[in-house]
Amino acid sequence: MGKKIDALVAVLLGTLAAYGFFLAATGRPYLALALAGVCMLALRRVMRTCSRAAARLRQSGARARRRCAKHRVEGWLLAREEDACSDIVHLLAQAYPAEISAVNGKLIRRDTGALVPLVFLPRRAPILADDVLSVWKAHRGAESAILVSTAPLGSGMRIPPLSGPRVAVVGRELLEKLAAKHLPVIAPTRAPSERESRVRGLLRRYTDRKKAPRYMLYGALMLAIYLLLGTRAYLAAALFLLLLAGLGLRRAGAPDKLL
Repeated sequence: MGKKIDALVAVLLGTLAAYGFFLAATGRPYLALALAGVCMLALRRVMRTCSRAAARLRQSGARARRRCAKHRVEGWLLAREEDACSDIVHLLAQAYPAEISAVNGKLIRRDTGALVPLVFLPRRAPILADDVLSVWKAHRGAESAILVSTAPLGSGMRIPPLSGPRVAVVGRELLEKLAAKHLPVIAPTRAPSERESRVRGLLRRYTDRKKAPRYMLYGALMLAIYLLLGTRAYLAAALFLLLLAGLGLRRAGAPDKLL
């Protein structure tokens, strides 16, 4: 309700300001009122278009973050376990800074300073209750432990209420959400298309450093003919050839021989 009242007040103030401006410019009240209405309608349309564009940008950014998060999780599935654990440790420390912190690649509880063991299961098979019990048995005596896996939780699986340690389970879905929220987006490298490769090949061919002196000579001749005859076609040809010569001289050509 408050936002609607603020929007209404902003519209009224904008309409009054536009009316005062057009009234001072034209001196006619009815014409100023009509122009103010048209101005406010146009402004409303522009603001709606900008709002839709911003919403599309937010949606595309969210989709890009989700795609990047999926690629990261797939990368952890295939990467070395040490590298994946190091990335996940820093991710969890960023996601839950009030509870845990990353120190030398390990997770530490902030309240007690105790070490939090992290078990990483890089696989696609769903996480089952037996996996949670295995982590609990392997770290008896610790305050808490974290089971992280690139696999989703099993259908209908319930995490048993364990203590000493309490086991927190981070499945694929939660891992992707945390990666999308806290890790930067890495744009995938796009291979150049066939048309782009053809254009670059032609540009590289016609801006060769060896052809630059020839282009410069032809451009100077065309410029001299333009000065003699006054035909603009020779001027255009001279400028084009001199441009190719300048591009060829600017490009650093690779040596023909290395040794």
